Amino acid sequence: MRKNVKAAVIAALIVTGANAFTMVSATTVESHTDGKSIGLNLWGEKRHYTDDLTVNVSGLGVNGTKYHNNVTGIYALDGTQVAIDKNVTVTVKNPAPAESGAKRRPDLAHYYMSGIYAGYGGLTSDGNNDDTRVTVKGNAKIDAVGVGLQANKDGYIRILGGADVKTYPLDTSDTYSALSEEGFVYVNTGMDGLHPGTNDVKMYGNIGFLDKNYGIEKNPHNHGSHISLGLTTPNSKLVGGVLNEFDESNNNPYHGGLRLYLQNGATWRNEWLGAERVYPTQGRPNNANYLYTGSRVEHFIGGKDISSQGIIQAVDPRPITINNYAGHAAIDYEKGAPATAQGKGEVVINHADKGSSVTMRSSADALKGYANVDNPRGTLQQLANKLTYTGFTKGERNLNVNVQVDSGLISPTYATKLGTDSFTVDGKPSITNQAVVTARESEVVSGAKSALASSVMQMKADTNDLQRRLGDVRLNSNKHGVWGKYIGGKSKITDSAYVNQTYNMAQVGYDTLRGDWTIGGALLYGTSNSDYALGSGSGKTAGLALYGAKQYNDGRYFDVIGKVSRLKNDFTVRNSLGTSLSGDYRNTGTSLSVEYGKRIKKDNGFYIDPNAELTVSRLSGVNFDARTNTGSTVHINSDAVNSVIGRIGVGIGKESKNSNLFLKVALAHEFSGKMKATYRMTGEPTTGSEVNLKDTWLDLELGGSWSVRPNTYIYGTFTKNFGAIIDNSYRIDAGIRHNF
Repeated sequence: MRKNVKAAVIAALIVTGANAFTMVSATTVESHTDGKSIGLNLWGEKRHYTDDLTVNVSGLGVNGTKYHNNVTGIYALDGTQVAIDKNVTVTVKNPAPAESGAKRRPDLAHYYMSGIYAGYGGLTSDGNNDDTRVTVKGNAKIDAVGVGLQANKDGYIRILGGADVKTYPLDTSDTYSALSEEGFVYVNTGMDGLHPGTNDVKMYGNIGFLDKNYGIEKNPHNHGSHISLGLTTPNSKLVGGVLNEFDESNNNPYHGGLRLYLQNGATWRNEWLGAERVYPTQGRPNNANYLYTGSRVEHFIGGKDISSQGIIQAVDPRPITINNYAGHAAIDYEKGAPATAQGKGEVVINHADKGSSVTMRSSADALKGYANVDNPRGTLQQLANKLTYTGFTKGERNLNVNVQVDSGLISPTYATKLGTDSFTVDGKPSITNQAVVTARESEVVSGAKSALASSVMQMKADTNDLQRRLGDVRLNSNKHGVWGKYIGGKSKITDSAYVNQTYNMAQVGYDTLRGDWTIGGALLYGTSNSDYALGSGSGKTAGLALYGAKQYNDGRYFDVIGKVSRLKNDFTVRNSLGTSLSGDYRNTGTSLSVEYGKRIKKDNGFYIDPNAELTVSRLSGVNFDARTNTGSTVHINSDAVNSVIGRIGVGIGKESKNSNLFLKVALAHEFSGKMKATYRMTGEPTTGSEVNLKDTWLDLELGGSWSVRPNTYIYGTFTKNFGAIIDNSYRIDAGIRHNF
């Protein structure tokens, strides 16, 4: 056996009788054997780790005739107190874990393999101790063969930060990512399990509540068994079923069980992993009443509204029973999941808080065999039949139900909204002829349309007026000039499409003075990142511009610029049921812009600058194939987009010998700007989409130029618009020009 504890600093040892605490900073614990192996074996001790704690353990649960060697990371009993101020990492490797079987005491197998174990608190055969507590103020990363977090009698495990708990399905015994036997496990829900945080939580493994009412050291049943999980971020997920033996046996006087916060796109994939719990060999009354018949949740708290709802992925054909439901959640039935079969995958809600809702989602393909896409109302009813609201049968009228079925990948989605009275006498949702059934664009088409719109936005981001491009050229009158500038900003569109785009571009140019004209050219390269309602994409732009600017002695100016650019975009979008569509395409953009204005100067350096601008552009159409993660192909044909934008505005500013500051306000109007596309795939009718960008809005531009040396000046502008379909949240242009 090799066991080594490396402590960077032993900060203090405070000895005060029963309150003795050992304070330790950054620590790594190693224990590696060919049998029993425990990293931290703590009986009635008090440890305070002021820094990160790492525990690495390997051993063999089965070795020869021994079937229950204990292979555990942190093993805390008899009132042990462990406080970890930062993060904990526990790795438990066990290629031969403790086994279940008629001769191998299956009711005990889970005791002998854990990442963190806390138990045997309070009054036991070892004496009358304090509760056993393990508290982690930071994050927990557990990778364990066996149980991730196990709290037995009067044991508390509190993870106040986030968690990544990974366990492994076994065929030799049941295992859990979190397990309670009259103990408490709180992850990202505070010290009391009632205050969810904002950390990522990933739990891979079943959740268990076991009734230790058999054999030696029976639990006294002084309180319930509780686990509270805060899954409150889009990256958070639980994969596993929920066994509650107290509910299964109809003997849960303390209403113990799982409190699950599932919000903001977090997911729970309900499927049992590995071997199921079997009869304890030491016997108890009505053995069969404790076996797993479906997941049972004591308290489910979804999002505060539908936009922040959590997602239940129904996979296991056995029912999910929720005793107390609050907030908003979606229940997805994906193609191929056993839960999609008729009469399977039911969800039972016994009580719902007022104002709560459930959104049931599936596809005609997933429900194939008992749903008819040509009868949308009947298909929606078949999906709705998977829900039972038993509270309705007892007089409750609190739960709203939304039902939606995708008729195909690119075909319309049918949906209906049911109020709190839309249930039958047995608590089933009822889609009567009075219920309004709507058809809307599929989520995949909506996502692809948004990906196409991102190129239009990318091209519009590369717009210039004279001040944005060159600053105040009067600050230097030399014949030749070179310049470079940065363009960065954020824009979004939420009407007819959803794109949230950030972009960064660099532009360099050279020009020369020919009479009254400054003639030049510029090169541009830029990148963009776009988020869609369900998906994301990225883009690149490379362009060439030729321009001419004329300054008149009376303050008038005239500017013309022609540009050609090549745009590349790639994207991945998906629907709520997990089908994704990925593609990439290229466009060519051309534009011509003219600007005319006059700077009317005052003696004190202030000036007024009325101006007008007209920009004509065209983004070429594209034809390309995009592929789904299921192997299908969608052919997308997008028409060219023509745009004509007129602006009329006025600027005010103040100029001096070495600087110029200004503020511009302009009214802009898009006279064209329609974006049309069609989508085709085998087995579905062709469908189309359209985004109309015709619009009127207000532009606001603030900027200036400053001479930093005789032949060099810097310039910059901040631009924002108001009331536009393409909402320019901000744009920053910052450049430098050198004349010679």
